[in-house]
Amino acid sequence: IGANTVLGKGVYVVTSDITIPSGVTLTIAPGVVVKFNASRQLSVASGGALYAVGTASEPVVFTAFTDDSYGGDSNGDGAASSPAPGYWNRVYFQNGADAAMSRIEHAVLQYGGSGNTGNLYVDHTDLSVVSAEIRHSSSEGIQTNQASMLITQSTISDNATQGLYLSSTASPQVLGNTITGNQNGI
Repeated sequence: IGANTVLGKGVYVVTSDITIPSGVTLTIAPGVVVKFNASRQLSVASGGALYAVGTASEPVVFTAFTDDSYGGDSNGDGAASSPAPGYWNRVYFQNGADAAMSRIEHAVLQYGGSGNTGNLYVDHTDLSVVSAEIRHSSSEGIQTNQASMLITQSTISDNATQGLYLSSTASPQVLGNTITGNQNGI
């Protein structure tokens, strides 16, 4: 992505890693489904921004290419394949990503974690995650590194290790969430 971009409602397939560079914002509209091929990720570089804000009835969804529950049978194989934890890598906010312009709200992140840093990895970025469902990671639901982010009104469930992993003096505000079904909660 080389310029500010808005993804309108529809299904988008990520076939190679995507980076949002400095000075660029990717805005994802309500009802968008982003499906990742195996081991792929979306990175937000220092100075870049991701604004993924859905609604309760039309969330923004980040999921596996093999997941037919959102966006239908994108790979056209009927029931021959199904999603599994760790199918894709993660959404990654790199050190210095633009927290003021970034937000994840009314979003679903599921079946990621192949890089062992969760469905969502936030490094030194004070991101807000509001009313999200973060589940079915092969590692953590959310992993933070020195991030004083806000995580509120979200459900973090059924991840292989921690629901929320706070590393290196991370001090997020964790308010009103349901964290359940993970090997460890926090």
